[in-house]
Amino acid sequence: MELSPLSNSPGSTFSSAKFSSKITSYFRPAAKAPQQPDLTPSQGLTRQEQQRQKQHAQQSYDPHLLRGPTLHSHKSNIPPNFSIHPITPATQPSFRRIITLLLPIRYPDSFYAESTANTTSSSLARVALWQPQPQPQSRAPKPHPETPKTTRSLHPVLAIDSEPELPTVVAGIQCRIEPQPISPYFSAPEHQCYIQTLALLSPYRSKGIATALLHSIITVLLTHAEYATVRSLYAHVWEANEEALEWYRKRGFTVEEGVVEGYYQKLTPNTARVVRRGIRVEDHLALRDAKDSERRAT
Repeated sequence: MELSPLSNSPGSTFSSAKFSSKITSYFRPAAKAPQQPDLTPSQGLTRQEQQRQKQHAQQSYDPHLLRGPTLHSHKSNIPPNFSIHPITPATQPSFRRIITLLLPIRYPDSFYAESTANTTSSSLARVALWQPQPQPQSRAPKPHPETPKTTRSLHPVLAIDSEPELPTVVAGIQCRIEPQPISPYFSAPEHQCYIQTLALLSPYRSKGIATALLHSIITVLLTHAEYATVRSLYAHVWEANEEALEWYRKRGFTVEEGVVEGYYQKLTPNTARVVRRGIRVEDHLALRDAKDSERRAT
C-alpha cells in the first residue's frame, strides 16, 4: 500500500514594515467626491463601468458554493485543490488502474462493479481527486492613455483564461459491511466495516490524502442511519509491510495477535495481519466540531 502520514506545510513569511506602509496608505484621507445619483446600466452607465460592475459581482461569490458539498470529516491538513467523491462510472477506470498498479491482489470484475453500485453520499467506495493549480491569467494589453475615452469604453480589457485542466484520480478506498462477530455484551445484531482496498499514488504522499479518505468513510458511517449498527473497521495488511502497519497504528488501529496464512499468494511471506479500530466517542465529537467549524465559516 502507498500510505503516508500527514506532513505540515511551511508557514508563510510576514513583513511588518510592508504591512505598516500599506496601512498608512490605506487610511490616508481621500478627497470627497461630489455626490452623484445612483445609475443602473439602463440609466446611463458606460460599458466600461458596466464591465467593472459585472466583475465585482463575479468576485463576490461564496467559496463554499463553488466547491460544492464537502464532507464533515475529521480535521486534516489537506491542500485546497483536493476533494473526495463517490466512485462513478467516469472515475472507476482510473480507480481500477491505481489498484492494479499498486496492490499485489488482482480483484475480479465484480469488485469494481460494486464500486459504482452506489454513487450517493452513503457510498463506501470513494476516490480522491487532485485539481491542478489554476493557470495564471493572461490579459490583453491596456490601451494607450492618449486613446480617446469613447474608444476605450468600446474595447474593454478582457481576461483570457487558459483551458482548465481536468481533475486527476490519485487515490481510492473501497469498503464493505460485514456481520460483526457475536459479542456476549450485545444482543442486537452488529456489523463491521471491512476496508477492502486503500491505495495512493506515490507523488501525492505526505499530503494527508489517505488519512482524509479513511476519515471520509468514518464520517459516512456516522451520518447515515443504514450504518448505525457498525461498531468497528478492520483491514488486512501484509505482515512485512511495517510502514503500513505503523500508518494504521497512528490512526487508532490495533494490530491483532496472530496472522492470516496464505492471504497474499504472490508475496513472501504470504501472511497478513489484521488491524482493527472501533467507532469511538471521539469520532462523534470530532464530527460535531467539524460541523460547528464549517457552520461558523459560512
